[in-house]
Amino acid sequence: MFMRVGFTTVSRSTPGETIESADVSDIAAYYDLLGEPLPRLVVLGEPGSGKTVAAIHLVLGLLETRRNSATDAQRAEQPVPVRVNAAGWDGEQDFSGWLTTRLGYDYPQLRPVLARKLVEDGLILPVIDGLDEMDTPDSRGSRARALLDQLNTTAWRNAPVVVVCRTAEFWKLCELGGDNGLHGAATVTLQPLPPDRIGEYLTAYRDAIGTASRTWTEVSTRITAEPDTALATALHTPWMLGLAVNALHHDPTTAERLTGCATPDAVEDLLFAAQIPAAVIGREQHKRYRAYTSDNVRTWMQTLARCLEHRRSTGGDGTAIRLDEIWELAGTTRCRVWHAATAAILLAMTAGLSASIILGPALLMLSYEPEMNTTSMPTPLHLIQTAIILGLVLGIGFSLAFGLTFGLAAGVVVGLFKTVPATRLVWQAPKRSRWRKALPLGLVAGAGVGIVVRLVASHHSSGLVLGIIAALTFVLVIVFSADAEDQLRHTVDERHLIRNDLRAAAMIGALAGITSIAALLLLAIPRLETSSDLIMEGWAPGLIPVSVWFAIIFVTTFGLLIGRASGRFLTATLIFRKTGIFAARPTVFLDWARRNGLLRVNGTAYQFRHETYRRWLQQPAPSADESPSN
Repeated sequence: MFMRVGFTTVSRSTPGETIESADVSDIAAYYDLLGEPLPRLVVLGEPGSGKTVAAIHLVLGLLETRRNSATDAQRAEQPVPVRVNAAGWDGEQDFSGWLTTRLGYDYPQLRPVLARKLVEDGLILPVIDGLDEMDTPDSRGSRARALLDQLNTTAWRNAPVVVVCRTAEFWKLCELGGDNGLHGAATVTLQPLPPDRIGEYLTAYRDAIGTASRTWTEVSTRITAEPDTALATALHTPWMLGLAVNALHHDPTTAERLTGCATPDAVEDLLFAAQIPAAVIGREQHKRYRAYTSDNVRTWMQTLARCLEHRRSTGGDGTAIRLDEIWELAGTTRCRVWHAATAAILLAMTAGLSASIILGPALLMLSYEPEMNTTSMPTPLHLIQTAIILGLVLGIGFSLAFGLTFGLAAGVVVGLFKTVPATRLVWQAPKRSRWRKALPLGLVAGAGVGIVVRLVASHHSSGLVLGIIAALTFVLVIVFSADAEDQLRHTVDERHLIRNDLRAAAMIGALAGITSIAALLLLAIPRLETSSDLIMEGWAPGLIPVSVWFAIIFVTTFGLLIGRASGRFLTATLIFRKTGIFAARPTVFLDWARRNGLLRVNGTAYQFRHETYRRWLQQPAPSADESPSN
């Protein structure tokens, strides 16, 4: 149900041109009334007052206005409002460069070149949330102040921009810079919920869910009759009121404890402590959720909270995390080392087993002379025994030689990556524009491969044929890679980042395998055609298993290198199973936590519903007498 949060304004316009107060759902209309050129705006409020909701209302309202009131030509010249979270910015990077990078994280299919062009041409209206979450205790507001300074003095000094911040923190930033914060900006301040509106919402929600419990009436009556009590003071924001509704819905006995709290902090602690038990009680009766006890879920949520705090203290984004970043919860160094080791072992096993199965029998058949008499030919049983022995020898040999060299090298490579963003390919039929973009790059790549092969190969057609194969491979990879157009037409599901990465790795690995088979055959067959001795010795049929073996190696190698995000994700899940610090199936747990109100989704990233709850989780668990179940 929508909470009618009001706001008051301080505008640079004359009173007759704008409104002085309204509900938060009207914030886009207020922004439009500020006139042309597009204005600058500051949205202020207390913790939990609904600032992020106001920012979302603003973005959605402006997008709706843009879509309905302009032609295609006009829309092409109007900035697109985009909400971005400033947490994690170090205060030193150029804001335009940071915004370009941030767009790439929030919209993975938006190409960096296009994102930079949109920012440089003024076609992005940034709605900057989380200004108050940029700084650590040591930085003392320096990062947030640096951002405001860039918005006031660089190319952004007259550009439209919206800044969202807590009221107290924003005024401290103004004092730090000796100005009004954001030059030339109107100000919107979200107002606390009055006691009568809190009571109305509790009653309306109680009627909506159809409960006849008197506890709801007791709470709403106490708030309306005694507006100065700790309970009324604590529930005057949408965030805390929503937590109270959730707690009352799942445990009606919470009402008695709420009315008995002596301070607003006690109300906050009680409601925070009630969230996980309420979510666990309401979980679906399914085997995938059997491990979701209150203790386990609290441990997992604490691990997530501490990881985000660590990222924030080291200059990273401490407000949200994507599935392709979830491996950081397992310990960055430990997970990278295990990822490298797993990749090396997997490649070594693939080389050894495929050599045993494919090359062993082939080399065994080649070891017998064609001129042998039929009486001296080995029996089928002897052939099978010899093939198994030779295959095992080859398997051990290749595992030790090839696996410990090439496999270890590949493992080190994947372990060196500090960030492993997920890869995504598109699977629908590409448009002609995609082919036009891919063909030039494919022709360049094919020409380079063809020239190199022609210089080292004696057969005249080898360079041409391999160049064509390389060109087609590059074109197919580029054509089926997601671009900005796909971002506009398709929403990326936060749950599918790893699945998309696995698909991309499989497809590119398959293309690499097919290309390797074709390349080996095209390079070797012309040589065999000129040598009747080699043909008579039976080496031509042996090219097929050799090519297949090389294809398996190429598929595995390219799969490991392209699918780094999924590889590190799977490595982290093994660590989670062993240590229990997080759910063994992170995708399932994060989606469950989102559906049960513990987390929310911002773009493709998961984040806590509020920063105060994340900080509270980092504290020791409450004692038994403080538990909501008692």
